[in-house]
This record gives sequence, C-alpha cells and structure tokens, in this order.
Amino acid sequence: MLSEPRSYCLWISRARGGVVVLSEGRRKIEGLAQKYLNATRARHEDVDSARQLYDVLFGQLPPEANREQTIVVPDGILHLLPLDTLRDSAGALLLETRTISYVPAATVLYVVRNENATIGGKYTFLGVGDVPYQGPGSRFGET
Repeated sequence: MLSEPRSYCLWISRARGGVVVLSEGRRKIEGLAQKYLNATRARHEDVDSARQLYDVLFGQLPPEANREQTIVVPDGILHLLPLDTLRDSAGALLLETRTISYVPAATVLYVVRNENATIGGKYTFLGVGDVPYQGPGSRFGET
C-alpha cells in the first residue's frame, strides 16, 4: 500500500502474516518505479533502479515472505512494474530465483481459489466451423 510518509507491505504465508513498514513513501517509490519503467521502455538496463526497487519492496520482508512462489497484489504504479526483472542484493533477476504471479486484488485471488469447479456446467465445448473465407458470398473474399 503506497502512502506518505511511509508505505506498507501486507504479507501472508501459509503459517502467518504481518505488515512491514517500508523504508520509503509513495513519492520515492513512484519516482524509482517511473525511472525504471522509462529505462525498460527504452530498452536500457537500469540495474541501479532495479536493485533500489528490490530493496524497498522486498528487502525488508521476513524470510518466510520471500518464498520461491510469490503472489503480488500491486498498488498504484506498481501495477505497471515488471517485478520479475528487479534485481536482488546478489544481482540476480527475481525471475531467476522465484515465480511471481500478479492478481489485481486479494478478493480476486480468494474468489479464484474458492470457486466451485462445477459452476458453468460440467461439459466443455469448443466449436470450430469450416468458414469459407474466399469465394462467392463470403464476407472476406467479396470484391
């Protein structure tokens, strides 16, 4: 949760959860994120920003929150940030050390995980037709 003067990370593991007060506030995190996004869009590697963002967003989390499989519910500009390309303190890309999944909201994750498998019927249908793309009367081959 991005806020001023501090931002927060709510983390949940199978055993417990907690709230970590991040070292930076919204303005600093958004500035770092925008700088990193600009470099990424320009196809330039910005290792310094990648490490700073990692330190702010992941560096203060307890070990049980930094797992091989991490689900992130980003806030604000963090929705645009490719977290997998951040670099940890050893310089490794996060995509090399863990799997990061994104969900737009915690409620979406809850609904998806608890959805009844039988909703929508028990049969799946895929229909493929022989559509005439050329020839008389076809919509795509008309002249």
